[in-house]
Amino acid sequence: MARTVAVTGAAGNLGRLIVERLLASESVERVIALDRRPPPREDVRLSLVSLDVRDPALVRHFEGVDAVLHLAFIVERGSRDAVLAEAVNVGGTRNVAHAVVAAGVRQLVFASSVASYGFRPENEGVALTEDAPLHGGEGFYYPRHKAMTDRMLGDLADEHPTIAVARLRPSLFLGPRTDPARTASLRAPVLAIPPGPPVPLQITHEEDVADAFVLALEQDARGAFNVAANEPLPLAAIGRAVGKPTVRIPSAAIRAYELAYARGLGDIDPAWLTAPSADHLIVSSEKIRRELGWAPRFDSAGAVVRAIARRPAAASSRATRLLFGSAVATTRLLGKIPVSARERAELRGIRGVLNVALTGDHPSEWRVILDDGDVRFASGLDPAAHGTVTLKESTLYDMLSGKVPFMRAQMTGRVRYRGDGNLVIILGAIVEQFRQARRAKGLAGIGHRNFTRFVLAQAGRSDPPPSAS
Repeated sequence: MARTVAVTGAAGNLGRLIVERLLASESVERVIALDRRPPPREDVRLSLVSLDVRDPALVRHFEGVDAVLHLAFIVERGSRDAVLAEAVNVGGTRNVAHAVVAAGVRQLVFASSVASYGFRPENEGVALTEDAPLHGGEGFYYPRHKAMTDRMLGDLADEHPTIAVARLRPSLFLGPRTDPARTASLRAPVLAIPPGPPVPLQITHEEDVADAFVLALEQDARGAFNVAANEPLPLAAIGRAVGKPTVRIPSAAIRAYELAYARGLGDIDPAWLTAPSADHLIVSSEKIRRELGWAPRFDSAGAVVRAIARRPAAASSRATRLLFGSAVATTRLLGKIPVSARERAELRGIRGVLNVALTGDHPSEWRVILDDGDVRFASGLDPAAHGTVTLKESTLYDMLSGKVPFMRAQMTGRVRYRGDGNLVIILGAIVEQFRQARRAKGLAGIGHRNFTRFVLAQAGRSDPPPSAS
């Protein structure tokens, strides 16, 4: 059934991304975009309402609405006017809750944050689940306000069980749409990071966060859901993840910026430069994966920053650069990978894109494109891929060297896959082709044998005869 959805904060960075997804959905008949400024988008199904979330007239705009996505929140510059920040963040959310009840809206999806748990030293070594206490924080308005509003809407769900209330708690998320400043910094020649201990950070891609909100809406989700990619990174490791040098911003420069910010200069609240990296905060997103089927396309902090920096192979090992990099270079040179007539016949009729995400000490991302017998390789993940296979780089070379058969790696979970089940065989085919090249006979096979031997040597693998399995 087509629905009418109202979005507060629709002109914000995340709001615009979600509105676009709603307008692309066949199940959404109308979108009411509420904000003090209109979103930069026109559509016959989009109604623009210039309104502050504190306005009592909000209830009138919720009448006849099936679902509300509440995104409006002061994220930056809140410390300049603490009264205004609390009035908008806490008071505005209270007004939204009252309007939802009064207008008879049956669903509310709220943009909370993992910050609602609070940045605390006792979190070290713990992946917080949704039932962890919401400590917030006293010094920084953002986690304090997120904790207050999250608890408020939890109470609303208890008091009004007919309303499906979902509270999504994203980690830090990045992307060119939602955080252009940090996106630009990741593409700079040198990365500048604030001082602080090596605290791991979960970083999720903006596209995956937007997907989570749409999933919650489509599935009438109830309760709290952490939204975070796996494999966090300390700030100091981000440079290595994207293959760029890192410099620390001197403490004196941070203090100078704090003084300038207090005088009205600069838009980024200084608290954002230190608070998220001061203490530990890692969450488990198992619940949203299990209950809503959320499957992030960039499922590690490294994959996110490499995608944004446009350097998907920056952290790859020499062996992987040689193995996959040569395939990418051949594709660029010839337009496709040369295959035998038998292999082309076997691949006839198969079309799709398989992402290959390698994790471990030298993570990197690649993709294989199949097009009716033609095979091409490229670096980086395709957000619209038909399938994604994830494995440690060490597992790949265990399979290539014959130490571990491909089927055994699958059955034991060393190779993880999601998407079109027909495409996972492509990784198995790559492994088998490599092993056949190692067994190539005669003078014609010298090049194949030497190439595979060199790749394995670069990977630190001996070159025993391949197993028969």
